Amino acid sequence: MDDGPLRILIVEDEQAHAEAIRRSLKTAGLKAEVLVAGTLMEYREIAVARPPEIALLDLNLPDGRAVEVLTSPAEAGLFPILIMTSYGNEEIAVEAMKSGALDYIVKSPEAFSEMPRIVERALREWRLLQERKQADEALRVLLERYRQLWENANEAILVAQDGRLKFVNPMACEVTGYSEEELASLPFVDLIHPDDREIVVKSYLKRLKLETPANRYVFRVVTKEGTIKWVEIGAALIEWEDRLATLSLLTDITSRKQSDEALRESEEKYRNLFENAVEGIFRTSPEGRFLIANPALARIYGYGSPEEMIGSITDLAGQVYADPEERQAFTRAIEEEGEVKGYELQLKRKDGSGLCVSMNARVVRDEAGKILYYEGLAEDITPRKKSEEKLRDTLESLRSALRTTIQVMVAAVETRDPYTAGHQKRVTDLAGTLAQELGLAQETIEGIRMAGSIHDLGKISVPAEILSKPTKLTEIEFALIKAHSQYGYEILKDVESPWPLADMVLQHHERMDGSGYPQGLKGEAILLEARILAVADVVESISAHRPYRPGHGIETALKEIEHKAGVLYDRAVAEVCLHLFREKGYKLE
Repeated sequence: MDDGPLRILIVEDEQAHAEAIRRSLKTAGLKAEVLVAGTLMEYREIAVARPPEIALLDLNLPDGRAVEVLTSPAEAGLFPILIMTSYGNEEIAVEAMKSGALDYIVKSPEAFSEMPRIVERALREWRLLQERKQADEALRVLLERYRQLWENANEAILVAQDGRLKFVNPMACEVTGYSEEELASLPFVDLIHPDDREIVVKSYLKRLKLETPANRYVFRVVTKEGTIKWVEIGAALIEWEDRLATLSLLTDITSRKQSDEALRESEEKYRNLFENAVEGIFRTSPEGRFLIANPALARIYGYGSPEEMIGSITDLAGQVYADPEERQAFTRAIEEEGEVKGYELQLKRKDGSGLCVSMNARVVRDEAGKILYYEGLAEDITPRKKSEEKLRDTLESLRSALRTTIQVMVAAVETRDPYTAGHQKRVTDLAGTLAQELGLAQETIEGIRMAGSIHDLGKISVPAEILSKPTKLTEIEFALIKAHSQYGYEILKDVESPWPLADMVLQHHERMDGSGYPQGLKGEAILLEARILAVADVVESISAHRPYRPGHGIETALKEIEHKAGVLYDRAVAEVCLHLFREKGYKLE
């Protein structure tokens, strides 16, 4: 017993019995405060206000039975309770003990005299009982933690002994596809892929012989469905039921293996592309050295291998660039834009010969923005450049031949119609100027000028006496002259030219509303070049002198264009023409 005061509560409706018990406890010299209640109500009031260390309850009380206290969730288990009963009610008292009483006492003078010893023994048993309950609770909590660990572990946990699985967790079932019962009936070796069994069994036997410490290695398992999974296993020896066993922690690494394999294949594909690419692949430092180069790049620069080139070139600007300053311009363009595409550079090979290369490159920086390197693709366009130069020479020769041919044609027309010579020259100049004002490409302007110089070529098929007739033309004669557009087309349609000369000549008398000839085309169906020639032709024709009438002057011609812009003539071309004459002071020469 402790030296501190002990509070004992006696609940007995017979005062003589309660006094006998109280006297016995006091006589024994217990340092105890003895409280007495005669009913369950009084017991409850005292138990709440001054909870005792132990209570002795009569089985039957005026307002109820002690069993009510024992079975009440709010009252039971707070302190030890001894049930007191009269002789002959022992069976009832035993039932009370089943409900939670620590012990029972048959009321008698002998029992009352033994009460101090009974109380001390009951308190000892209660303390032991509470300690055991605490230990049981701690064990329960510990077991619950271990249960949660093995049930929720991300690794499969297996205990193997004599080649059989003695214990597995749910993850082991998930990895293998077998239930716990199925795994318990299977030899562990049956789970291992046939090609990996030897290494696993050897490792298992070495551990049993204590030849190797705990280690990790990788092998394949075959699931219940027949699929193959890669696992990494860590194993160690433990005691299981007083015998050696192997504890294994098994991790499913199938996804990691697949990722590793995909990465390996990707790296292999990249390596093949790198090694066999037609374009040169490079990475260079800001200081001007090659960091990485593929065989194609070495061939482009005339070296036997990437290693030779990387080792030989220590100054890109000086050793590779035809103009060393171009290196700085190239890197500046990359740094400003982040990347460049189709950047053409004049370089030189190992032997000093010229080289033209097209670069697609980008700059790579670290997190602080510092340049780490430049990388990209290089294509040798030297053959293409030579072909383009040769093609330009060929085209220039063709154009020269075409100009000569056209000059011959113009001369032939001029001999038959002296007025046509000046007309075609002035139309050509005006049409070319209009095209420039409209912002057309120089190539297109050249084609318009070429067509302007021969737009009346078809008049070579019209009788000379009609062309120079000083009086009004008959309908038949005018019809012959109108046919000159078609005649010109027939002459030019088979002539090789970079421009649609035949169609421009054919359409220069077409009008936006479809009232022109010879095809009656409308709007956008008429070539823009032909629409420009039409305005220039009308302005020159109205303003200039003809055999059959005097010239009407430039202002009359401009009014015609102004009033019928958008109807007969292209509005944008007409507006540019009016601006050219009225604002810029253009004159027909």
